[in-house]
Amino acid sequence: MTKAQIRTAVRNLMKEQSTDAGALLGSGNTMIDDFIDDAAGLVLLDLIKQLPTRFTSTESISLEAGTANYDLTATWMTILDILKTVTGQRPRPIPYVEIQEKADIEILHGHTAADPKGFTLIGKTIYFYPTPSEDKDDYCTALFHVAETEPLPDAGPTYIPAIAHRCIVYKACDLAAVMSDAKTSPFEKLYERRIVKCIEILGAQVHQPRFLGGSFMDRIVGDARDPAFFDLTGIIDD
Repeated sequence: MTKAQIRTAVRNLMKEQSTDAGALLGSGNTMIDDFIDDAAGLVLLDLIKQLPTRFTSTESISLEAGTANYDLTATWMTILDILKTVTGQRPRPIPYVEIQEKADIEILHGHTAADPKGFTLIGKTIYFYPTPSEDKDDYCTALFHVAETEPLPDAGPTYIPAIAHRCIVYKACDLAAVMSDAKTSPFEKLYERRIVKCIEILGAQVHQPRFLGGSFMDRIVGDARDPAFFDLTGIIDD
């Protein structure tokens, strides 16, 4: 759904098509858009809670000598991990340390090293410690939960799948009802039913078992791959 379609659906469900001054949802789109933006964030939070691996993204971080603090260009909800790039090997996690747990806070600013030993978060800023002493391109990768863009783009949600767009409508109606001291239970029921179904479908796409077998071309030309991963019975004759 586009943002305009979501607006229309909210107005229809609330039986409030008027955009005049004094209307329930206010004049113009300012108030309804605020409800929609808030609703989109809440829907994404509910989806992430049940399907955390589906709504992740990454961003590369390059180190600059003498710079400890870095901000990602992407908008994120939670940073899950920061992984050091190691050529020819699996990325290695850089340890996260709560700033309250460090006895000597000077470790953030008073020392330098070619390779940081850990990182912490202050607000939305990543701090590496010790402070990097060398420039290093693509030194590590941040793994994080995505956040919807605010305000919601005219084209609609960036990350929330299409089947869950109607959840934004129901949640926005619920928020508007709370604001106006109206009955919220109808919207809550609609939302709960929809979000549960969405999680079932989206979860099935992620977790359903997959069975690998020879393709049509494999059956014609044969397949010499490891039979531990592919059942070649009846495909290649001895």
